[in-house]
Order: sequence, then structure tokens, then C-alpha cells
Amino acid sequence: MKLINYPGFIGRWPPPARNAAGEVVPLKHDPDLLISAFRILTRQRDRRFLIDILTTSRGALYMRQISDVEEIFAGVFIGFLNNHRGETIRGIGEIDVTFLV
Repeated sequence: MKLINYPGFIGRWPPPARNAAGEVVPLKHDPDLLISAFRILTRQRDRRFLIDILTTSRGALYMRQISDVEEIFAGVFIGFLNNHRGETIRGIGEIDVTFLV
């Protein structure tokens, strides 16, 4: 199963790119490359996380986010993403992720 077909990501991969001002920037014709992914604890009580995905395109930095994920999934998914640093976000969407199921 490709990441773009993974339950919860269908029609939502890649997440929207935002510039430094927080504005959504369409990057349809300019592919962005993964720099790093990391997680931020958003709700201590039930251990929910936000995954931040830092990318670059044409020398500019962008942030993509996946919100409200549970701790184990966040850890596995961030490890997967960081193993694909330097690849395009759209290309990462085509990778088999059956191990996540």
C-alpha cells in the first residue's frame, strides 16, 4: 500500500505546505524536498502529537503538518520520513508503507 492510499492520508498526502508567515503555498510544479520530520506533544493527557515536516523548494523553507496522531504511530512515521530525507514529498507518497498497517 502506498502512503497516499494509507487510511487517514487518502486525499490528504501531501499535507499543505506553509511558508514562514503560515500561509498555504501551492507547490504543484515546484517539488519540495524533505529536510526533517519531528513530533511535538500537543495533548499531554492522552499523548497526542503533531508531526512537523520541514521541506525546501527553490531555496525557501516550508512546513507541512499532520495533526492529532498517537505516540507510537508518530514515532514510527517520523522514523520512516527521516529515512527518506532529500526525497520529494510527492515521491515519498508513492512509497510502500504496508509496515504501518
